[in-house]
Amino acid sequence: MNCDPPREPKCVPRIVCLRLAVVASIAGAALLSACGQQSDTQQAPAQQQAGTDEQSRKDADEKAWTEAVSAGTAAAFNGYIQNFASGAHVTEARERVAALNEQARKQADEKAWADAQRAGTVAAFNDHGAQRTGPQGRRR
Repeated sequence: MNCDPPREPKCVPRIVCLRLAVVASIAGAALLSACGQQSDTQQAPAQQQAGTDEQSRKDADEKAWTEAVSAGTAAAFNGYIQNFASGAHVTEARERVAALNEQARKQADEKAWADAQRAGTVAAFNDHGAQRTGPQGRRR
């Protein structure tokens, strides 16, 4: 019988060391990852400020749009477009400006025609025709 205590294989300490190294590297990576991230208390003020700024812009946009609609003039809609070039109502503002300009052109044409009829002269009708078509004879 052999009285020597049983020997452990020589590779056991290497396996234990290898396992400890793997665990240590995983723990280190987790620690570095956690340290690199901002905490919720650090992120909250920045995110809250960004949300407040965005809401303020939206509120200002809506207020300006309401004022432009209330005024109902091309100048008011153009002012909205200038101040809120990427605003929520820019497309509608441009459409309203175009419609108001067309309406003003038609009203000016109707007034010129009425003035020509009142004058009742060939020159007045010729002037009205020239205004409508322009100097080259094309309709404006």
